[in-house]
Amino acid sequence: MNRKSLFIAALCVLISSNVSGSPIVDFSGGSTTFGRSDFSVGYTFSITSSQTINGLSWWDEGGDGLASNHDVGLWTIAGGLLASTTITNGSTSEVSSNGFGNWMVESISNLTLGIGDYVVGGVQTNSIGGDLLRINASSSAI
Repeated sequence: MNRKSLFIAALCVLISSNVSGSPIVDFSGGSTTFGRSDFSVGYTFSITSSQTINGLSWWDEGGDGLASNHDVGLWTIAGGLLASTTITNGSTSEVSSNGFGNWMVESISNLTLGIGDYVVGGVQTNSIGGDLLRINASSSAI
């Protein structure tokens, strides 16, 4: 999985329970932008072997904390909600391998994803300033 994805770094990512607190996806490159309105961001991905996850996260550009909370979720490709949570400044901070910031992580109950397609996404609100987003980053599975 190595492709350019708009807002990929601003999105929530899956956190593997197989490796303690490690993101399944990280990114490199890209640039930053500040959204000026409320919007949802997300992406689809495919699983080719079963994966157990235990968290969802949101990108914190610069690692200096979030300006607002972010509702995040994981769905089947058909739209069935599998897990959701809210990411806040009280969520666990995991350092990204790229050095641009941190993933803010919130635990969910262990969830095993079977082979197939899924959607992960979250909400960016700008009612109290919003958060800086990283765009046009290349994603890769870890």
